[in-house]
Amino acid sequence: FSKDEVEFLRQKINDRLEFYKSLYYEHGISLEWNRVSIRNQSTRWGSCSNKRNLNFNFKMKNLPNELFDYIIVHELCHLLQMNHGVDFWKLVSIAFPDFQILRSTLKSIRF
Repeated sequence: FSKDEVEFLRQKINDRLEFYKSLYYEHGISLEWNRVSIRNQSTRWGSCSNKRNLNFNFKMKNLPNELFDYIIVHELCHLLQMNHGVDFWKLVSIAFPDFQILRSTLKSIRF
């Protein structure tokens, strides 16, 4: 992938991160992260490290906006809950009450 494609994707990811940071802030939830990386991964759409670094798959660029945003929110919520427990899904549902549908749709997409 080209440098221009990566920069375009980086800007889109950063814009959406800021959008959802504001949305969660309106609910009294503060989200802060360190670094944002874009990688060409074959098994994950995104990840969040213990060091509060967010990683996103370059292939996100091909997804519809709702799935793209779901991945953003999913990783942001891992900043507060580093698991997939009940509290994690409550956080996700603030932005996406229908997260189960988005989650299963995303799982059906091949890398």
